[in-house]
Amino acid sequence: RLYHPASGELMTWESPLPDDMTELLALLRRARDGD
Repeated sequence: RLYHPASGELMTWESPLPDDMTELLALLRRARDGD
């Protein structure tokens, strides 16, 4: 599960993704490490 870092809401693929690809990769990395 991936939770939006700002809102804490559960994100789905329909949710808006960060425009910055580096930020997106960081979010995915953080989600994987925290799983």
